[in-house]
Amino acid sequence: MEPILLWPNSPERTTAIGRPALLPFLHDGDEIRPCILVIPGGGYSCVCHGYEGSDVAEEFRKLGFHAFVLDYRCGNDQCRYPVPQQDAARAMKLIRAHAQEFHVDPDRISSLGFSAGGHLAGCLGTAIIDDVDASYGDEADAYSARANGMVLCYPVVRFDIPTGHISSGKNLLGTEDTKAYQPFDLIARVDDKTPPTFIMHTVADQVVPYIGSVMLTEKLADKKIPVSLHLFPFGPHGAGLAKDTIDTILWPEAAANFLTRAWNTTTTK
Repeated sequence: MEPILLWPNSPERTTAIGRPALLPFLHDGDEIRPCILVIPGGGYSCVCHGYEGSDVAEEFRKLGFHAFVLDYRCGNDQCRYPVPQQDAARAMKLIRAHAQEFHVDPDRISSLGFSAGGHLAGCLGTAIIDDVDASYGDEADAYSARANGMVLCYPVVRFDIPTGHISSGKNLLGTEDTKAYQPFDLIARVDDKTPPTFIMHTVADQVVPYIGSVMLTEKLADKKIPVSLHLFPFGPHGAGLAKDTIDTILWPEAAANFLTRAWNTTTTK
């Protein structure tokens, strides 16, 4: 399939590589499958498609999921908040609106994000996204932007120091005022609608501290939300699929198994 434009009649809504879109990685046939929305990182300054995009979508397609990669706007004064969040919310709404066409289970759609893309994926599972207006005047407006699951890989969970990543906050909001960062703290915005969450991080991460992932895990556990934290000892920030390792490389299958178990458990309650 060709890329699916998020805002097809708005040529002014552009990204660094084109117009904001969903890049589909779908199975042939009409079997209804769960879906992954892959959100590459880039510090809210760019979108790292090269190692956190199509290769990840293809990996999850092999694991039985339909997948889409999100090309979202960021990286200049015209793309501050809420622009990236609008693109992510619109993407989720479009997938649900066309779930029958895509053979997607609309109740089993997980966001999957890396670094700042992990923050954006986390917005879709927390109250942050409820403050975002992604309406466009079509049928997709009626659908929820909330994810049914989250897979967060070395995520930026907040923008402060020492537990977060201040550059991502500056790029998203255009300020270093820590008070402005507070409403975008994933930990603080976890609520009763936050879905089952898989988190992967390395202790050796030299850019985004792993302790933020630990704190988010503790908050999810306190809220009785299913959560699986995988901390690996070695590996740099931006590992992607981590195919050059013997341990971190296991995370996609572990994430797929977690989502399947969590969704099946929720369904049978």
